Amino acid sequence: MKRIVVALIAGLFLIPGPVQPDSSLLLLPSDLEYLGAFRLPSESDGNTSWNSGGKGMTYYPAGDVSGPDDGYPGSIFGIGHSVKGGVSEFNIPVPVISPNKILGDLNTAQTLQGFYDITEGRHGTDNYVLKGIEYLPAQGEMTEDKIHWCMEEYYIPPFDKPSHSWASLDLSNPRTPGLWHIGQPGEFHMGTTSRYIFEIPKAWSDVNTPGKLLVTGRFRSQAGSFGPTLYTYGPWNNGNPPSDSAYLDAIEMLRYPQPGQMFNGWSSDTTFGFHNADDWEDGAWLTASDKAAVIITGTKALGSICYGTPDVTVECDMYCGGKGYQADDYAACILFYNPDDLAAVVHGEMQKNEPQPYTWVFMDSLMFMSGCTRSTLAGTAYDRAHNLLYISEIGADTLPGTYDTRPLIHVWRVSSPGVAAAPGATMRVKDLNVSTWPNPFNKTAHIMISNRSAIRISRVGLFYTNGKLMHTKRIFDYHAPVVEITFDATSQPAGVYILKINAGSQTVTRRITLLK
Repeated sequence: MKRIVVALIAGLFLIPGPVQPDSSLLLLPSDLEYLGAFRLPSESDGNTSWNSGGKGMTYYPAGDVSGPDDGYPGSIFGIGHSVKGGVSEFNIPVPVISPNKILGDLNTAQTLQGFYDITEGRHGTDNYVLKGIEYLPAQGEMTEDKIHWCMEEYYIPPFDKPSHSWASLDLSNPRTPGLWHIGQPGEFHMGTTSRYIFEIPKAWSDVNTPGKLLVTGRFRSQAGSFGPTLYTYGPWNNGNPPSDSAYLDAIEMLRYPQPGQMFNGWSSDTTFGFHNADDWEDGAWLTASDKAAVIITGTKALGSICYGTPDVTVECDMYCGGKGYQADDYAACILFYNPDDLAAVVHGEMQKNEPQPYTWVFMDSLMFMSGCTRSTLAGTAYDRAHNLLYISEIGADTLPGTYDTRPLIHVWRVSSPGVAAAPGATMRVKDLNVSTWPNPFNKTAHIMISNRSAIRISRVGLFYTNGKLMHTKRIFDYHAPVVEITFDATSQPAGVYILKINAGSQTVTRRITLLK
């Protein structure tokens, strides 16, 4: 596997974290109270199951009407096997926190509607894969509620291809009217519009995008975006239903056309923020009281960028098999975007690549999955009336002796004290991933420090082995999850140097060797 070294500015260069906006109207990671997780049933129609599924979900407030009054009303629609497709509806059991991550401690959901192909034969044909779904009540002249859905073409999506539609809530009779394009002819690339869908709060839409209550998008760096994208649309504005192959009016609110444009406020070239092995799968527009946030859920790749297949040298620390980009490590991650930034793009006050996450949170400590965590958080659903957030953890529920890897569903309550660590919290050494390359090095070494906890990295220093300080850098941003350094040793003697990282009350050290 070939290692790709990202070019950095010569000398000692640190990437600061985000500048925090006024948080009085923004939801923060500390506003997420973890409630636990639950398992999905062993539902199967003989062709489709939850195996490898869970990459698209939506909450349905009128579901499970005969269920118990346990504080978790409604139901969830979810997408099953990623290749075979199919959508099923299940109820919501009381989530359980299992400190030792024991699957048997968790409650299991019950099937309300079995798996059906809501695309009516379109999934799996012409390279289409069903990816995103979202429930929305009837709008405009519509006479019934619908599940809005989208399909992506994974490998090499063409520029202009229809990808979106809607279906009936009766999964056995979806009555899909056809496929529609997002945007007008030649306006938006299919590679940026076709992975996830979620709802926009009506109050925000009425002011900024009247009549458009859905957000769709996709993260795909090749012919797409170097970070997540967001487009707002409303198919009912183009007919009831729009005609087959219709072009829907849409507004682009977020896209990073070039590498480095995501988190471009933190670096003048390529950045930690974009990694080729990132995986952003879904999202939700959270509201609680007078606070809000647009979240994007997925997996953050950390450390080195590698590319290749198993038949060549593997240089990344965690190789998960298969083709494509890989990394040293991966973290279950939620990005938080400011809705005001998206409004500024709509009104021409910001460019589409300017909005940046104002904060983020790594959720690894809550995850059940071990081993390769290349794909972790995925399908996302939000119960706005009760402020309950549901996110799937892909492949975390493996049946013994089988290849059946079902997702778990994790649950948070929004607007209560949550899982974010406070200054001075205990840090484990494994929370820091330190990559140095090459090592040994000649003249220049690249150092990347990935912080998986919320603890502050306060100082990074380079020392001679006799303890004499050669160079130090103070880090002022508490939230910075990644620090990148280029160590230029042109004028330094050959030998071993000690890298010391002060994080919380602990010091982590690494040795790097200079050869001349």
